[in-house]
Amino acid sequence: MRTHDSISRPNGGRQTVNVLQKALDVLEQIVWSGPMTLGELAEASGVERAAVYRIVNTFIERDYFAQDKDSRRFVPGSKLKALSSMVGSDVDPVEIAAPFLEELQAEFGETVNFGLLVGSEVHYLKVLESLHPLRMMTSMEDRDPAYATALGKAVLSSLDDDTVRSLFDDVEFRQRTPRTVRSLGELIEELEAARARGFAIDDEENEIGAICVAAAIDAGEDTRYAISVSGPIVRVDEAVVARLGERLRDASAQIGERLRTGAPAAHAPL
Repeated sequence: MRTHDSISRPNGGRQTVNVLQKALDVLEQIVWSGPMTLGELAEASGVERAAVYRIVNTFIERDYFAQDKDSRRFVPGSKLKALSSMVGSDVDPVEIAAPFLEELQAEFGETVNFGLLVGSEVHYLKVLESLHPLRMMTSMEDRDPAYATALGKAVLSSLDDDTVRSLFDDVEFRQRTPRTVRSLGELIEELEAARARGFAIDDEENEIGAICVAAAIDAGEDTRYAISVSGPIVRVDEAVVARLGERLRDASAQIGERLRTGAPAAHAPL
């Protein structure tokens, strides 16, 4: 039910939502003025402290804000950074990646994914499904824990261990399958192996019977993209995994270069 305080008409009778106005005031302070404490945000935004507290908690829950451990000030979170990089650029990451995803799908015949790490989760930006009757099903509405996916582990392997620890401070490692990593220590070991080989592997860790191989994309500006190919273990054996790793490293390097330079999307052989 709408209340008198929730709706206003400041400009020509146009309806606005007061609480959203306050949230945007708080958001703008972090973006324009840099890290701030709760009190500083309240003073700078002109929003009452209790409301700022609720707004900040909501932004933290959605990964738009994070809190610096040392200063206790609030800073932009991973989702805000990701959206900023996508909106602030004329380059469309999905458009850039698409030709390479299509090449991978044509070569291997398996499901190909393009994803983004947001906080401790993987968000799927593009999915090309395998045409095989037996295939891995992924939706762009899906959100998976980064520790249980090749996409997530690929991006995490491109970060330093301290950053990884900060992302999983309050995350419970839930077992998607019996093979899912159980702790931050196990995850760090997995990331060391991924760095050594240049790609990450999800070996039935997110779904029984499925294996996925992924490589991170270095697009600069703290962007956290990766590409992957997934399929059933009956088709994706060790030899296929090795071939996938090599192809994904090459494709991710080319996508990253185009994202960094703003080069137009182009069909390029892997």
